[in-house]
Amino acid sequence: MFEQIAARVLKERPIIYLYHRNWLWAYSPKLSGVRNVPDGLLRVTGLKLAP
Repeated sequence: MFEQIAARVLKERPIIYLYHRNWLWAYSPKLSGVRNVPDGLLRVTGLKLAP
């Protein structure tokens, strides 16, 4: 059974997410264009900083 599972994993290379980190971002209220994206990565395109 384990040999069959190992062969399938090597063939298909499935991704198994074991956990998900909660990212906390702090930023100035002068910053606009911040989007919350489910993957937790910060997107810097489209950000604007007010004077």
